[in-house]
Amino acid sequence: MPPPARLAIRAIRDDDQFKHLPLGHADFVPLKTFLKSDALDYEKCCVARTQVLVDAEHLSEGSRVWGYITLVASEVEAIANSLPPAKRWNASYRVPAVKIARMAIDQELQGQDF
Repeated sequence: MPPPARLAIRAIRDDDQFKHLPLGHADFVPLKTFLKSDALDYEKCCVARTQVLVDAEHLSEGSRVWGYITLVASEVEAIANSLPPAKRWNASYRVPAVKIARMAIDQELQGQDF
């Protein structure tokens, strides 16, 4: 099945279809397994946020997923010697961050600009 003319990103839904998401290499199987088995539960429990790439004309309904990204809240510990001198920093200053936990895209779209 060729990709749709227009793709859009939206939050994962119960009725999204992950069955036809070829990622290309056996090393990527855990990415698809996470999407099918855990992503929605993590979303519902507010552990992580997953956005899926779908046909732009079917945003209000479940549809075939062409890719996804899962984000989690995190933090980065700043090293005292690398901090700007103009500001007073605590010895163990932590900066809020967002971490890409998982990310995958359909094999047919890999390497394309869109």
